Amino acid sequence: MPATPLHISQGTPMGAAVTAMRDATNGHRPPWLALVTSLAWAAGASVAAARLFRWE
Repeated sequence: MPATPLHISQGTPMGAAVTAMRDATNGHRPPWLALVTSLAWAAGASVAAARLFRWE
């Protein structure tokens, strides 16, 4: 894969999760960027859900 799409994919939740799981299964620590990316997406999704979801 070319470098630009590879770097863009690391900023998505799935790309960060794949990177973290791949490193963990190979016996390495996941990179901080993958963990921070996952936490940022989770926090953003939680805030969006709290603000946008309404019981009717």
